[in-house]
Amino acid sequence: MNVTDLLRSLALDSAELKPAPQRPANAQDAAARVGPEPLPCAACGTPARSTRIIDTPDHGRRWRRRGRDRVLGWMIRSATA
Repeated sequence: MNVTDLLRSLALDSAELKPAPQRPANAQDAAARVGPEPLPCAACGTPARSTRIIDTPDHGRRWRRRGRDRVLGWMIRSATA
């Protein structure tokens, strides 16, 4: 699934996602984005457990926070692909 389809399936607007650094992100960057008091998942609002950078066509690199269920779903799909 490409980034545009992903954002559409999650009903997310890339303009609403926080800009990510242009340099490669590290674990400290990701931990700062999730925070000690977890920020909400960008799609469902549950506490974020993970974050990653996506490269959007319209707004460049953006942080996408993911809740536990979204992370687990991704792991399961990756393992069975």
